[in-house]
Amino acid sequence: MPDDSRLSPAAQKAASRIFLSYAREDRESAEKFARLFAAQGWDVWWDRQLLPGQEFDSEIAVHLAQAECVVVLWSAVSVQKRWVRDEAEDGASRGILVPVIIDDVKIPLGFRRFQTVILPDWDGQEAHHPAVSELLTAVARLLHDGPVAGSMPKVRGRGLVWFALALGPTIFGLGCMWVFAHWKLPTPFRLAAAVSRMEFSIDAAEGPTKILESIPMQEAVFEKFSTFEIEPDRAEVADPALYDIGSDAFRASAWQSVTLLQPVVRFTTVSEYTISKVAIAGLSGAKSAAGVLDAVRVAPLATITLETSKLSTGLTLRLRGDHPRALFLWEAPIELVADHTAVNGMEPSGTGDSRSYRFYPKPSAPVANFTGRRSELVMSLRPAVDAYDKLKIGTGVTITSVDFTMLDDTGRRVSSIAAESSLSFPESSTLRGRRLAAFELLEIRNIMHAWLKGVQYDAARSVLTVSIEGEAGDVRIGSWGLSDDLKSNALSRLKDKRPLAIWLFLAAWLVSTCVGLAKLVRRWKGRTRLLSSP
Repeated sequence: MPDDSRLSPAAQKAASRIFLSYAREDRESAEKFARLFAAQGWDVWWDRQLLPGQEFDSEIAVHLAQAECVVVLWSAVSVQKRWVRDEAEDGASRGILVPVIIDDVKIPLGFRRFQTVILPDWDGQEAHHPAVSELLTAVARLLHDGPVAGSMPKVRGRGLVWFALALGPTIFGLGCMWVFAHWKLPTPFRLAAAVSRMEFSIDAAEGPTKILESIPMQEAVFEKFSTFEIEPDRAEVADPALYDIGSDAFRASAWQSVTLLQPVVRFTTVSEYTISKVAIAGLSGAKSAAGVLDAVRVAPLATITLETSKLSTGLTLRLRGDHPRALFLWEAPIELVADHTAVNGMEPSGTGDSRSYRFYPKPSAPVANFTGRRSELVMSLRPAVDAYDKLKIGTGVTITSVDFTMLDDTGRRVSSIAAESSLSFPESSTLRGRRLAAFELLEIRNIMHAWLKGVQYDAARSVLTVSIEGEAGDVRIGSWGLSDDLKSNALSRLKDKRPLAIWLFLAAWLVSTCVGLAKLVRRWKGRTRLLSSP
């Protein structure tokens, strides 16, 4: 045993518990380990603590003999040093050796049987290095002590890093999937329907829009107008007393010529509270059409309602917007029935519940002009027999809303779908197309962009065949209450339009998860092996 009188004053006060063996060339690395052990509250001795005048060999021998743990730093230099091997042999013979490799080097043959901590890349600052945890655990076991609470580096932090790498992308991905699945986007749709009524609004950016081409009319009825002006060559009025109920026509003797007081005859509404109406038809027995309804144009933001009738062929066209107008071109004599109107410009003038007139055209002015009342004009149209296929409405018009409902006899709003129709979603793999049965409810709201590809009047079935394409924020179908809400979401849109992004995300998730799990498993196995070793 060494003589205690030869110890330095510090050694006489308390013998060092850890002896740090290294080569002089590795002093910088040794200092890192000395600071690490001191941070745990442990006493550590290394030759830098030699005081001037002390005997080198004797001082080292004393501290080596008193040490409870010998930590040897194996490097490319220290494996060549005899005294380092001697100090390591002393620790090994007493069962207190903890070897640490700090270089990429093979340790001496006699010491390869010992469990060795490998720390060639430790910079002394990274407290979360997994091998540092192994080193501290091994030293603490030899000292029969644990690290001082609060001073031990948080080596578990590295485990948290690997844990976050393993599960972080999964949690992040699930969160993104939930957000994208609930992030509703405009739904591209394509509708081909057969309906008895529809209502749509013109986009503000569309400009003045032609919704109906010029078409010959057998009969046309105008309602909710403020004025109706016509410039005839001559006119006749029927005596109501000579109306033949059996033939549903006036006798020939009922028609009497009237005096035109001015070139233009004007019909106006009697009152805001009455329904004024003007019906124009060809003369009884005439084979030609009554005239031609000129192309109907509407202003931006106008609303158009189309409705068919089960009782007669024809179509009702309702215009609501900025000063709706209609022009009726007539080149042959017409019969006109005016209800609840005031007449100016011919005799007899005044008002009447119902008056029947015959007007004969003036070659220079074959135009009748209708102006809507309170921004509304209603027309009931019955095209000429050979002109039904020309009744096409709104080809290529941009619309902002569309409604396929109507009121039933009880005042309840019901579906106007009159025959089987189809609704498809061309850009979505999650929303399947639907076949809509007759009278099934359909609601398309929050339209972002939609184009009225065309509306054709089917005289044989008395329905409107409608074709619409666009994007809408809300598409609902079903029975009363509209049970099915058909919306596309950001997740399905991303899968359909950006499949590469999905695959890249999955690849990144798989790589990071596998790396994190592999590190966690390796760390767990290493800690288990260290704690279970004798």
